[in-house]
Amino acid sequence: AVAGFLTKATWLEAIENNQYASWPGLTATAVRKHFPESEETQKGHMKKQKAGIRSTKEKVRPATKQRDVMVKVFNANDELACKIYTDQTGKFPTRSSRGYQYIMVLSEVDSDAILVEPLRNRTAGEMVKTYQKLIDRLKHCGITPKLQILDNEISEEYKEAIKNNNMTYQLVPPHDHRRNVAERAIQTFKAHFIANLCGVDENFPMHLWCRLLPQVEMTLNMSRKSRLVPTISAYAHPFGEHNYNAQPLAPLGAAVEMHVQPDIRETFAPHSVSGFNVGTSMEHYRCYIVWIKDTKNVRIGNTVFFKHKY
Repeated sequence: AVAGFLTKATWLEAIENNQYASWPGLTATAVRKHFPESEETQKGHMKKQKAGIRSTKEKVRPATKQRDVMVKVFNANDELACKIYTDQTGKFPTRSSRGYQYIMVLSEVDSDAILVEPLRNRTAGEMVKTYQKLIDRLKHCGITPKLQILDNEISEEYKEAIKNNNMTYQLVPPHDHRRNVAERAIQTFKAHFIANLCGVDENFPMHLWCRLLPQVEMTLNMSRKSRLVPTISAYAHPFGEHNYNAQPLAPLGAAVEMHVQPDIRETFAPHSVSGFNVGTSMEHYRCYIVWIKDTKNVRIGNTVFFKHKY
């Protein structure tokens, strides 16, 4: 649940590649023995059965065996692609309490990382504002894209923003969205996000969905390999290795009880307040971000009791 209800094969491959090295006690042996086939994993990742499995069609074997040689010419200029793909999801069923309805998805080629930011609407100003947030996040990590590939329908304001970031752009052919790698990134992200949403508490307010995005993005990229450095995760490539002991993760949307410090609670008042976990605070040491039911706002604390159904 903490990892985002990944499929068993994906999780095992990432663990064996040491992409979860800081997670105490998490080994491939333990996962093979205790992996739960949860409903949330199926709801987010189930796909139609592939054709040709246990086919009744007889296979015709070739009379002679061919020995083919495949040759690939390596171009040093291709080592760093410095390329990104961007696109937007469809409208989310519930408008968030912050007014968000869409999600902008960015796929960075070299790290193979998928970055997301919530989007209020599809107006030119909002698109440019959200796009700039994603670019600033990459630049903060030392990644400077040179080429952006995006859909055919963009505003002149958006084109100008790309140029202001010293980038060039290419538009995919009209009515051919398959040429945009971000389309595949959206599918991957949505599957992971849906699995997480299916794992929240039954009383979790769905208008808080936008607050879950940072940890959803984080756990997704932890399970992916960097394209340029396959021995590390797509999260570690831009952001560095995650230290689980310093920033422990917990199941998103779980009902919790958060401790109230004695100096701020009244005499004979309960020692905890009820709420829902919406993520780990990356700016604090071993602290969680909890949306409190009574105040309808978030609070950060380090002593939390999780009431997860598992």
